[in-house]
Amino acid sequence: MRVAYDVDDAERALRDAGFDERPGDGDEPSLVGFDVETRPNFTGKTGKNPPALVQVANARAAVLVHLASMRPSVPPTLRAMCADARTLFVGTGVAVDMKDVETWLGVKCDGFVDTGVVARTYGHKRFGLKATSAYYGYAADKPKSTQTSNWEKAPLDEKQITYGAEDAALGLWVLKAMYAEHGGGGADGCGLNAWAEAFAGATTPEEAWRKNKDNMPEVVVKAFKKFREVEKAESREVWVTKKHKKALGVIERVWAGASHPVQAAHALADLLRSPKSGKRAVAWSPGGKTEPKSPEADGMFRVRLKFGSRGMESNGQGLSFKAAKLEAAKNAFDAIRASGDSSTWLKDELELVFDK
Repeated sequence: MRVAYDVDDAERALRDAGFDERPGDGDEPSLVGFDVETRPNFTGKTGKNPPALVQVANARAAVLVHLASMRPSVPPTLRAMCADARTLFVGTGVAVDMKDVETWLGVKCDGFVDTGVVARTYGHKRFGLKATSAYYGYAADKPKSTQTSNWEKAPLDEKQITYGAEDAALGLWVLKAMYAEHGGGGADGCGLNAWAEAFAGATTPEEAWRKNKDNMPEVVVKAFKKFREVEKAESREVWVTKKHKKALGVIERVWAGASHPVQAAHALADLLRSPKSGKRAVAWSPGGKTEPKSPEADGMFRVRLKFGSRGMESNGQGLSFKAAKLEAAKNAFDAIRASGDSSTWLKDELELVFDK
C-alpha cells in the first residue's frame, strides 16, 4: 500500500503497481478496486466538498492518491484510467464516486462494476460492501469516526490509510468472491473479466440486463432470468398483499352496512385491476339485450355485475338503472359472503388479475 501526496509520487506508485498496463490483447477489461473519500461538512454548509482521496487497488497493491494535496493537478495515469472505458472500476455505489471525480476534476470516468448490483442479481438482500464482505467471511472494520474524518489533511493518519486501502481492495475482493461462487464453475462457467463485464455500466440489475444482455455469458444470462423470476414473484406478493387488505376492508364495510354497495363495487373494480394491462375483474354489463341505461319492454332496467375472473355474476333489476345497479351490487356481496371464504377468494382473484 502506498499513499501519494504529489503528482510525481502518485505516478511512480501507480506505475509500480501496474496501473499503467493494459491486459495482453488490449481488449479485455481491466478490473480495478476503486473508492473516493471526501471531507464531510459539519458547519451547516450546503453541497459536497471535492474528492480529497482516490483509492485504487489491484492484485499487486493499493495506491491512495491524495488529490487534496495536488489540486488542481491530477496524475496522468489516474486520468488515463478514468478515461479508458476498458478499465472497470469496482466498488459498491461506485458510479456516484466516479461522478464526483468527473464533476470536480474534469476527469472523464467511463467504466465501472457495482458490486451491489452483482449482489442483488444473485439474491443478496443486504448488498453494501460491509454486508457482502461479511457474507464471504471477512468482517470489515469501518468505524464511523474514520469515515467522517477530515480526509483533506496531510499526512493522513494510519486509521485513515488502512480504511481507505481496505475500501478499495475490498470491492475487488468481494467481486472475485462472488465470481468464485457464481461465475467460474460448471459447463457454463466463464472467465472473471467476461463475467464482471456483464454487469458493467449499470446501477441496477435491470439496467445491466438492458445494456449487456446481447453479450452476456450464458452463466450470467441464467442468473438474470432467475433474478427476474424472483423479482416478479416478490413484486406480485407485495402487490397482492397490499390490494388484498384494502379489498377485504371494502367488502367487510358493505357487510357491516357502513358502505354503499354500488360505491363499494366500483372501489373493488379499481382494486381488482391489472397493474400491467389495466384490465379489471369487476365489470357492469346489460342484463338483457338493451343498453344498461335503457329499460326493456316491460319497463324494467336490468344490469349484470361480473365479480371476479371465474364466473361469479349477479343480476339486478329495477324501475331505474340506479335501482338495478344497487340490486346487482347487493347480490354480488351476498354471493361473496355465501362463498364462505372471502379472504381466499380475494387473494385468488388478485393473483389472477396481476398476471393479465
